[in-house]
Amino acid sequence: MKQKSFFFLTLCILIIQFSVLNNAQIQSSVSFSTDIMSRYVWRGLDLGGKSPSIQPTLNLTISKENCDHSVSVGCWASYTLAATTNEEVDLFLTYNYKSILSVTVYDYFFPGLNSGSKNNYFEYNKDST
Repeated sequence: MKQKSFFFLTLCILIIQFSVLNNAQIQSSVSFSTDIMSRYVWRGLDLGGKSPSIQPTLNLTISKENCDHSVSVGCWASYTLAATTNEEVDLFLTYNYKSILSVTVYDYFFPGLNSGSKNNYFEYNKDST
């Protein structure tokens, strides 16, 4: 059910995005950045111990020339340098209207957080994921 809802929401945003102006040129930009943090803290929980973490981000933004709408899709991750299994990989989809409205949908993924073994990101089983 989650997959269908996410796919439907993505499809609706893209249809709105590309139906606003049919004659405009599509513009896209890709950005990549990496942060080095002193610790990996998620919502107040220290998940990385006392070890630093590396947090890369990849973002693709698509818009039309002279248009107030844009869509961004990207990935953010956090990897600790300690020997812990606490890692995080997040996918996100953002719709922007001017600088007034921004709606973002995230998909958080913590491989091995509860099991201690690495999970497959694309393993969608209601009893094990």
